[in-house]
Amino acid sequence: MKRLFTLLLCAFALFNTVLAEEYTFDFSSSVPKGWTADSAPRDYEQTGSKRGAQFGKNSNLTLSGAKGISKVVVTCSANIDVNTLEVLVNGNTFGNKVTLAKESNVEKTFSGTAADGNLVIKIGCSKKSVWIKKVVVTCNELTISGDDNNDELGKDLDPNYVYSDVVKVTAPDDKFYNQPCTFIQNNIEVKCTKSTHMDGYFSCAAGESMSITATQPFVAIAINGTVKKGFAATSDAGTIYFAYNDEVEITQNPVLFINDINAKSVTITCEKQIQNKDITIYFKEAPELNLDELFGEASEYTYLYEDQNATLLNPVFNTLGVMSFSYEYSSQESIPFVNMYLENDEQQLLLQFVTELDANTGVAPGTYTFATEYTLGHAVASIGGDAYNDYPSYLMTDIVEKEDGAHYNVYYVVSGEVTVAADPAGVKVDVNAKTYFGSTIQTTYVGPIVDLNAVDAIDSLSADTKANKNGKFLRNGQLLIEHNGRQYNALGVSVR
Repeated sequence: MKRLFTLLLCAFALFNTVLAEEYTFDFSSSVPKGWTADSAPRDYEQTGSKRGAQFGKNSNLTLSGAKGISKVVVTCSANIDVNTLEVLVNGNTFGNKVTLAKESNVEKTFSGTAADGNLVIKIGCSKKSVWIKKVVVTCNELTISGDDNNDELGKDLDPNYVYSDVVKVTAPDDKFYNQPCTFIQNNIEVKCTKSTHMDGYFSCAAGESMSITATQPFVAIAINGTVKKGFAATSDAGTIYFAYNDEVEITQNPVLFINDINAKSVTITCEKQIQNKDITIYFKEAPELNLDELFGEASEYTYLYEDQNATLLNPVFNTLGVMSFSYEYSSQESIPFVNMYLENDEQQLLLQFVTELDANTGVAPGTYTFATEYTLGHAVASIGGDAYNDYPSYLMTDIVEKEDGAHYNVYYVVSGEVTVAADPAGVKVDVNAKTYFGSTIQTTYVGPIVDLNAVDAIDSLSADTKANKNGKFLRNGQLLIEHNGRQYNALGVSVR
């Protein structure tokens, strides 16, 4: 009898397996149809490791309309070993909660007794980032309703409205400050999680999102307006372009452009404020724009400049300089930074801290862990490099000066810690850090400290060049020196 019962169970399991199907959802460039995200992705990584949707804080991804869910496979990445993934079906835990290691594009499998109800992937992101590239759901039935990721978008629009090929939405007449808002013009809904309406513009506030929705698919939008300095944004559909300057705000038409949307709605998530004079929606054909002239050539961050052969690095430095500056992200608030330059003749370790300058030790004594978010009291983990710069924190080794500038090996610091303490010689700095491709940087500096804010930057160059000095400036948090058309770092080495 026991054997017969086992056979019957096997037959039932086989029957269920036959009914089940796999449904694959690609998060490489957008949140796919059928899913909602209660916290929009910060970005989509489509080059380098191609890890997909990047989440920098806790978020829930929800899929409705599935029945008989038996397995969920999530292709994901993390750059620190503390964040988690958990799956719920109909509010119940499904499979085991997992803690992610520092790894890229790995599959995490969640399985359990077949169940109906909302499928929720809970991203627990306490530090740095979690990326979701793909989700494969095994279930018996899946019904996806609507074309938008949020069924509430556009619910008050006229489904029978006939649009012109090009439709424009202008600033409303009402006035208010920093509130959620929704308004409709020409059967286009504009929904902001937090906005300000003033004379001639409506905004999307820093860290908030704005959705533009119609009842028919459109191909592109163009925003005429102003972006704050250091502006950045992502969209959940299409390819986004925007004007950028880290020193001043920019006003132009368009200041932001998205093409290849091919959907009834697009949601823009803004890191800094954008002020919209008007938004033009293109239903048939996108306008022909000189994208390079309007927005500059695209610059993609990557870690691929780093040597992928993990090694132990124990540089010995003989000088230490610090420089403080602040980044103003609103008229009322700014973020303080301190750059610490540890140097010898062939190497430089640039450590960046989110903190105030300490006159005696550079930064206040204590232990600083690396994080990609600009959180007070932390060291800054590198986001990699692009065609023009490397971004703090990083180590340059084997620096060789050539005709076209400095050539060097670079190592991007992504985790670990820096301990700073007062010392009779000046300051003691202990570094125990990991780089993106697994190299270890261990070094201790004990000695005096130089405040570069108080030193003429040209002093690091040879004496015969001082008469023609041009001065110093900051670019992406790095001290650079302009001299006769060439740029030098704090070592006096010309940079690429």
